[in-house]
Amino acid sequence: MKIKHIIIFAMLSLFIFPGLHAQETVKDSLESDIDKNDTRKNTVYFELLGNGMFYSFCYDRVIFQKNENGLSVSMGLTYFPRNSNDIWLFFPHNSGSVSPQINYFKGNKHKLELGLGYTISINYIDNPSQVVEPKFIYIHFIFARIGYRYQNPKNGLFLKGAFLPYVAVNKHGMLLLPHIGIAIGKSF
Repeated sequence: MKIKHIIIFAMLSLFIFPGLHAQETVKDSLESDIDKNDTRKNTVYFELLGNGMFYSFCYDRVIFQKNENGLSVSMGLTYFPRNSNDIWLFFPHNSGSVSPQINYFKGNKHKLELGLGYTISINYIDNPSQVVEPKFIYIHFIFARIGYRYQNPKNGLFLKGAFLPYVAVNKHGMLLLPHIGIAIGKSF
C-alpha cells in the first residue's frame, strides 16, 4: 500500500514541478523563460466591450512562442444580475456569458494580435408577472479579433485593443456587426 502512495506522489510531482532542474531555483527557471521568450505565460485582465459584449474578466495563457510568433488561448466570463426593478442595461433578466478564444500574435513587446473566438450568452428569463414558464435563451457569437497587444516582460503590464467583427446567431437568424474591445491586466 505504501508503494502505491509513493507512486501516486511521484506522478503528481511530475505535473506540479515540471520546470525544476538541479542547481536551478524556481525563480531562475521562471526568469530564464521570460528572458528567452520576452513574454510572460499567464495573464489576467479586464476587458471593456470585447468578446463579453459589455465587459469580461479574462485569463490568457501563452501556449506556444518561438521568436516573435506565438499562440495563446483565453477565456472570459461575464455576468449581469437582474435588479429589483427588472432593469439592468438592456437585460430584464439574469445573463452570463463564457468566451473561449485562440490568438496568434507577432512581435516583441508590441504585438499584432489575430484571433478567433466564440461567446455563448446564457439568459435566464424568470418573470413572475407573466404566465410564461422560466426558461433559458441562448445567443451564440462568433468573433474575429484584429488588434494590438502589449506585454511588458519586466513589470507584467498587459494592454490590448482590438476591432472585433462578429456574427450573432439565435433561433431567429444571424446578424453581422462590428465591435471593439480594450483591456488592461497583469502578466505573470
